[in-house]
Amino acid sequence: HIPLDISPPPVCKLLSAELQEELSRTGRSREVLELGQVLDTGKRKRHVPYSVSETRLEEALENLCERILDYSVHAERKGSLRYAKGQSQTMTTLKGLVQKGVKVDLGIPLELWDEPSLEVTFLKKQCETMLEEFEDVVGDWYFHHREQPLQRFLCEGHVLPATET
Repeated sequence: HIPLDISPPPVCKLLSAELQEELSRTGRSREVLELGQVLDTGKRKRHVPYSVSETRLEEALENLCERILDYSVHAERKGSLRYAKGQSQTMTTLKGLVQKGVKVDLGIPLELWDEPSLEVTFLKKQCETMLEEFEDVVGDWYFHHREQPLQRFLCEGHVLPATET
């Protein structure tokens, strides 16, 4: 039995972690973007550091939910810790048994064992829905509130009911 009624906290937590990780990866760029055009109006091009540009945010969001498929369900853990990158302890044990010659039947072919589970695929879809619904909130955080952790700003401040943290 796979619970596909995944609640917002794990989805929001993973979305926040993935976005912050991607922004950390690209935040050291010293690149400067030239925006605008010099037209007959005499307007000058604006120079915007990539590190605070809308372009950086758009690129970070581009495949954000796709990266959720890198997660596995770790059934031995509780709550949002249930989802983590890498192979679960259970799957590692089962693969070890297969390598030792033990016949293990999970009801799916061995070559599909590393494919994202139905639960993780559903998590990805929820991520896409959440990102669509809260795109403006993410933009507001990026441009005006980056001193706060995204998870607190987005999840606690906008996604979850006031009674949840």
